[in-house]
Amino acid sequence: VFFNIFNSSQVMMGITTIDSNIIFNVNKAFIQTLGYSLEEISGKTVRELDIYENYSQREIMLQQFADTGRAEGEATIKTKSGERLECLFSFEQIKIQEEDYMIAAITNITQRKQMEEKLKHFINQQKLLVDVAQLLNKPDDFDDIINTVLSLIGRHSNVSRVFVFKNTDDEQFTSNTHEWCNEGIESKKNEFQMFPFAKVPSWKKMLLEEGRIFSENISELPQDIIDLFKPLNVKSVLAYPINIQNHFWGFMGFDECLRNKKWLDDEINLLLSVTNNIANALERKLYLNQSQENEQR
Repeated sequence: VFFNIFNSSQVMMGITTIDSNIIFNVNKAFIQTLGYSLEEISGKTVRELDIYENYSQREIMLQQFADTGRAEGEATIKTKSGERLECLFSFEQIKIQEEDYMIAAITNITQRKQMEEKLKHFINQQKLLVDVAQLLNKPDDFDDIINTVLSLIGRHSNVSRVFVFKNTDDEQFTSNTHEWCNEGIESKKNEFQMFPFAKVPSWKKMLLEEGRIFSENISELPQDIIDLFKPLNVKSVLAYPINIQNHFWGFMGFDECLRNKKWLDDEINLLLSVTNNIANALERKLYLNQSQENEQR
């Protein structure tokens, strides 16, 4: 009866000897989830099977089991194909034919963990947007505020660079006014001062006509943009225009140099929200400057 219940359980289960940790038996759920055959598992120790991402996680639970006769904990295990699963473990002592064994019930909580991480990331992002809005409303030095904002969103998104460019009044040239670089990423700010849009006409055209530049792989972009980014080792880019009083003031963006980055919806929304917040702050600043000039006149 026990082995019928053991094999029909939807929860992964394994039975090992207590002293040597040799695998005595595993159920169907264990085999189906991890992708091993019973022959590949039987007779091996848990360490030899090498399913733990970090074996010390198991050792902590084994010490708890040795002290109390039962244990619970979380650990990351690997399937035969290399997929990582976050699992909840429960160890109990059982007796089979007068011999003592340890039975482990293993629940895959990967999806729950992923949802928890997404929720945590979402909450952090909402807090970040509130912090950015508050910063942009402060009367402090505006350049310092923008640098702080770029640092906050860069660290949150873990991209290679975050940048702000300001155009000349005639919109013929643009300059990198603010830049944040991740660890190990080289600054390119000095290379983009009074940079002529005529060198990369597609950049301005896409920002004005499509409302953004979005690419997970720069090879999908127009050739003039590819020619600009390849020497810079940029692999993915996301940028939005900054429009102030119906004028193309400049643009803000992320770029990624280490990999072809799949831009997540929350990253896209974050950059758009921050771009709009900066545009609003710049517009307020411009309006105040104009009001002060009128008062002085």
